[in-house]
Amino acid sequence: MGGEFFAKGNIKIFDMCLISILFALQILLKFVNIQTGFANLSIGITYLVFGYICLAYGPIWGIIIGFSSDIMGFILKPT
Repeated sequence: MGGEFFAKGNIKIFDMCLISILFALQILLKFVNIQTGFANLSIGITYLVFGYICLAYGPIWGIIIGFSSDIMGFILKPT
């Protein structure tokens, strides 16, 4: 489980399904913030899913998912 899947081009169906499920979870978690009580400061928890994707599938998939989720998050919730 690492970046070697993308480099060799032999990604399994299970891995693609898991990456897409984690991508959808990351998009959903963009709407969940923990309010701190200060002015406009809130803590997002999307980095947990993003960190797992980077850890399990490597930096290439991390870059792809990070870029895609930022664009999708901005389209769905422009702030």
